[in-house]
Amino acid sequence: MKYKDFVIDRLKNYGAHKTAVENLRERLDQLASLRCASAEERLDHFVCEKEFGALLQNKQDEVEAVEKALEALTAQERRVLERMYLHKEPLAVQMLVLELGYEKSNIYVLKEKALRHFAMAFYGIHPS
Repeated sequence: MKYKDFVIDRLKNYGAHKTAVENLRERLDQLASLRCASAEERLDHFVCEKEFGALLQNKQDEVEAVEKALEALTAQERRVLERMYLHKEPLAVQMLVLELGYEKSNIYVLKEKALRHFAMAFYGIHPS
């Protein structure tokens, strides 16, 4: 698998991870307000809180890493990745051609450059 596959997956899943963070926070708030009568219920409650808490932390870390990597990009690179992967706009390339005034082939060159810069920022690789 190539690095592009990994970073495209990160970008495509960003929205779902942000939603998961919100949903997990709500679920943990609901769990915090529950009162358990039996030892069995308390154990279930405790395990759910731990599991949801760990999952929440994982999703938060993922969202923050994507956001931090996006901040490292130029405005044009960020716009390309947002349109093509984060928002999954059906006519992203055509829209970018109009917005940026580039030829279609140049949009694809910019996309490749943006993916490379995103990967380097995401994984903390500094250009040599």
